[in-house]
Amino acid sequence: VSGGYEDKTLHTWNLTTGTCLLTMTGHTASVIAVAMSADGATAVSASLDKTVRAWNVATGTPTFTMTGHTSAVYAVAMSADGATAVSSGDDKTAIQWDLRTGQAARTIATGHTQLVRGMALTPDGSTALTASHDTTVRVWRLAEPDGIDVTNLPEKGLADLTALLARATLKRDSITVTEGLDASIEAVARRKAGVQQQYAQRLKKL
Repeated sequence: VSGGYEDKTLHTWNLTTGTCLLTMTGHTASVIAVAMSADGATAVSASLDKTVRAWNVATGTPTFTMTGHTSAVYAVAMSADGATAVSSGDDKTAIQWDLRTGQAARTIATGHTQLVRGMALTPDGSTALTASHDTTVRVWRLAEPDGIDVTNLPEKGLADLTALLARATLKRDSITVTEGLDASIEAVARRKAGVQQQYAQRLKKL
């Protein structure tokens, strides 16, 4: 599933033929991010219209429209079982959603001082990372009563690069993240130099 940025739609694709299978409509502003469950049955989308929407991928129909953010939503991630999603955006917060009910389970005051541009979630939905334009990445244990901020990792790369780093780390090291958070933090730190190098290379091209 992909989001059509300015046309406010989502599309499902046949990756063998490259043809569009369905077009999903409902958002009233640009779609910025999309995530899918491991079985491909459910998708969630984040939009500049301040909403997060859940979709039935097979039919292209919306199952929930979730409201709670006070400004544009820039990132969304979903647990492998499709039961939990976490979104973040311009209001500097992250919201944990119960996709069985379409209701907010918790709003996390992230402590970020600028928009939260990147979001990643472990497959079991227990741990999340937020990446912000304030140049920090924060790691959260969602099982804690208030989504406690357990670490704050300074980064000097672009927020989008940091978000990609966090997302890749969670996918590759998901077992390490869920069984030992310290190991995950070390994995992020090891990649810090690479992010900064990519950032420097981008600046040279501007």
